[in-house]
Parts: sequence; C-alpha cells; structure tokens
Amino acid sequence: MTDQDDFSIAKRIAEYLGSGEDGHENELGEWRQDKKNERLLKRIEQEARKRVEERRYEDFPCDKGWNRLIMKRKRMRAMRNFYRFGAIAAVVTVLVGSVLFFRWERTTEAELGKSVPVAGIEPGKPRARLLLPEGKVVDLERERGIIADSSAILHNDTTGLVYQLAYGKDKEEPVIHEVDVPVCGEFRLQLSDGTVVYLNARTRLRFPNYFTGKTREVELEGEAYFDVAKDSARPFIVRTVYHSVKVYGTEFNVFAYPDEPDTHITLVEGSVAVERENVIRLHPGEQWHLNKNSGKIEVNDVDVETYAAWKNGRFRFKDTRLEDIMRAVGRWYGVEVVFQEAELKDLLFGCNFSRHSNILPLVRVFEANGKIVIEQQDNVLIIKKGR
Repeated sequence: MTDQDDFSIAKRIAEYLGSGEDGHENELGEWRQDKKNERLLKRIEQEARKRVEERRYEDFPCDKGWNRLIMKRKRMRAMRNFYRFGAIAAVVTVLVGSVLFFRWERTTEAELGKSVPVAGIEPGKPRARLLLPEGKVVDLERERGIIADSSAILHNDTTGLVYQLAYGKDKEEPVIHEVDVPVCGEFRLQLSDGTVVYLNARTRLRFPNYFTGKTREVELEGEAYFDVAKDSARPFIVRTVYHSVKVYGTEFNVFAYPDEPDTHITLVEGSVAVERENVIRLHPGEQWHLNKNSGKIEVNDVDVETYAAWKNGRFRFKDTRLEDIMRAVGRWYGVEVVFQEAELKDLLFGCNFSRHSNILPLVRVFEANGKIVIEQQDNVLIIKKGR
C-alpha cells in the first residue's frame, strides 16, 4: 500500500467516525473485509473515543465534588457534535498526521495483547431472560408485548415485565418462573400481587406466576430491591442461601451474591424480620450484615441511599475497599478486574457517579489521587500502583 493509499484510508476513517455511518455502506467496506483492518479500525475508534473523553474530563476538579460532572452529563445533545468533531480531530492527529501509522500498526499486531490506557467501556442496560416451565426461554430485551402463559398475563415493555392473574385462572396450580439477569444487565419486574422488584446485574429471582396460600415466597441469588405490596394477611418472604426476610409491605435491598464475602439486608421503609439462626427485626435505616467467613452478624445504622443507589442509576460508595467497588463495577460493565499488588485491594475510595456513563470518567476519578493507575487488556482492567 502506498503513502497516498494510506492517507486516503485515514481520511475515510475520519469521515466515517465523524458521520457515524456504517463502514460497510461507504468506501471502507472493502477495506474492512480484511480481519486485521477491522481490528485496526476498532482500535482507532477506541483511541478516538478515549481522546475525546480525556478532553472532557482531564480538567475536572475532583475537590469540587460531582455536581459539575453531573451538569456536564446533562448537556449530552451539545456534546454529540463535540464528539463528532473531536473524533475526527483525534483520528487526523493519530492517522493523517503520519501515514506511516498504518504500516506501524500492521507490523505490531503482536502488541495488541499488551495493556493500554482504559478506553470507553459502555455500561449495562435493561436485559434479562425469562425461564418458563418445560425449558422455554424468553429474551426480555428483544421480545415485547404479551407473553403466553397458562394462568397469568405477562406483558413486557420498556418499563419491565408485569404479571397479572388471568381471569378465572385462580383455581389452577401456579408454576415457577425465573428471571435471570446477566452481567451488564438490570431489570424491573412487577409480580402478580403488585410487588415491584428491581434486579441488579448477575441476579436470579424464582417466583410463582401468581401467589396462592398464606404466604408470598420468592427465591433470590444476587441483588434486588423490593417494593412490596401491602397484604396484612399474607407476608412476603424472600429466601436466599444465607437467610430469609419476612415482610408485609415495605421497601428494602437484599445483597446476596455467592462470590461476595458479605451479605446484607438494608431496610428503607417499614419493618422486616431477618431469620438465620434467630430472628432479628430491623427498623428503617438499619442494615443486617453477615460476614460469611467468620459467621458474625451485625446490625448497624447506615446511609440507605448508598445501598439503594444502584436502583436509581448511581454508583455510590463511601470509604469502601477498592476490591469491593471493582466487583460491582465488573458486574455492571462486564469486565474482569486484576490487581497487580494485593495491597491495592484494601485502598479506600468513595464516589457518587452515574451507572449509565461509560467507564472512563469513573476510572479517571479513581486515578486522580495518584495512588493507582488502571490499564486495559482486552476485557480485563489491570490496577497498578500509582507513581
């Protein structure tokens, strides 16, 4: 390929990133048929995105808190044009400024496995699978409208999945359904009694398609926020491997991941009874906490907003171990996190940040105090000691 050809391709890539058109619909289509070129384009897109994001956040004053960042995120429409022209400028700087870039990239394919500064990793979104009896699986991200069921009416739309008992079907035996939320997902579900459940990433909830008998029982693995419909005659019970929670009508958060060292129940409103070896009643603002390793149980007053923030689209941590934060980040952004040195896991951080942003601004804030540097290798974030 000649210098002129390299310059021509670079120009087309700049136009492609600026317009947002699919490369298969313009002159890049043939060039992208080569897998090496396609991988190269992906790297260029990441580099352009990274440079634009760096320009947006490099001057962010961490000591002034998060308000300025939040205001910036509200100006998304104005930023679209900024991104478009910023992307062109980034590509022109990286590519057109030196036509030898392509030749250098083609000769360093082996370097792709090395860690590089973190590029923009997109956040999770509403997605889940519904597992029905007899093995049927429904993709709730794609299938909208009425979902067939023997005795309940299921309606799935952009707000979530809603269950209603079908007329005249209350005499039939209920069947167990399961909603499975993957990594990079979240989902809202309304049960047949009107209880609303918000499911976090990598969470499973098993429940009957409608409730009968003297109790309303569900089984949980992962994290969920429950807004329970009041029914004084039938308590609502959440069962996990570690405990059960009995309520009549209230709001609370259950954190029960199998790979986490702790599990806890945080009460927002009303009253709940947590049962493990004995029964402990909680009041609003209290948290029941179990250390799985020691078996120690504690009840503490906490800031409930911190533990319910994910349901409202926020990452909110205060004086929290970096390893604990990064497990939550990994589930939401679909990345693996590796610590170069074990001591970095115990560093304490805090943040109040939108979960609906790409990961780069969050990384920049964690790096701001100079204690750590975060790099990326494919789908792995590598946390290293800062300078």
